[in-house]
Amino acid sequence: MRRAGVGFLVLAVACTATRQTSGQWIPGKSLTPNPKILLLHVTGKDPEGNQKMTGALLGILGQKGFRVVLSTAGQESPAAALDHAAGDGFDYVLGSNLPLWGDTVELTVTLFEVSSRASVASATHHASKRPGHWPSDPEDFAPELADCSLARIFGWAPKVYTGDPPH
Repeated sequence: MRRAGVGFLVLAVACTATRQTSGQWIPGKSLTPNPKILLLHVTGKDPEGNQKMTGALLGILGQKGFRVVLSTAGQESPAAALDHAAGDGFDYVLGSNLPLWGDTVELTVTLFEVSSRASVASATHHASKRPGHWPSDPEDFAPELADCSLARIFGWAPKVYTGDPPH
């Protein structure tokens, strides 16, 4: 009887979608009140995924009441964006990378302070599908990736994500 319980536990863990968020602010730094943020287009290997994640980031920041503007320069480097942002009154530049987009998805966001030109906070959210149960389109996880990564930096409580995403 005891053995069957252990086997069930192992099976349950193996068939569950996994999620993990990590990240923090640089010690001694904190968010400027009512910041103006320049959002860079997401970079990564999948152009369609990059576009969907850029939209998700912009949407969530807007919903949370942040003053956020999407960069019009396309795939701009953080250094070039900081030059642009300094002249236009931005407090921060938010860059992000989508290195994994498929059965496993991952988004890393980095917040650069315009006045110091330094990275002051970063966060990563990683999710892996539940074998055989996850929709084949990773875009279903875009809201989760954006919400959890940004929540770690900006301090709101992210929605609790369990199971498979709605499709």
